Amino acid sequence: MTLSRDMYFSGLAIDELIEQEIEEKGLLLYKEALDNIRLEIAKTYEKYSKDSKLDWGEMLKYNRLNNLEEKIKDEMRKLNRRQQYLIKTIIEKAYTEAYYTTGFSIEEGE
Repeated sequence: MTLSRDMYFSGLAIDELIEQEIEEKGLLLYKEALDNIRLEIAKTYEKYSKDSKLDWGEMLKYNRLNNLEEKIKDEMRKLNRRQQYLIKTIIEKAYTEAYYTTGFSIEEGE
C-alpha cells in the first residue's frame, strides 16, 4: 500500500473516532442538561401550581420566574463548558492518533 493511501485510511479511522466520541459523550451531556432543566421546572411547577395549573402571578412574585430562567441559563452555561472540554479532549485524541499513525505510515513506507 502506498503512503498516501495509508494516510487516507488513517484519516478515515480518525474521523470515525471523532464521530464515535461525539455521539457517545456529546449526547450524554445534552441528556444530563435536559434532565436537570426538567427537574427544575418540575420542582417549580410542584411548588407553585394550584389545581394543576401554574399561576403566573405566583411566579412573578419574588422574582421566581427570573430565578427559574437564571437556573436554566446556568445549566446551559455548564453544558457549554462541558462541551468545550469534550471538544478539546477529542481534538487532542485526534491529533495524537494522527501523529502516531502518520509516523507509523512514514516508517513503514521507507
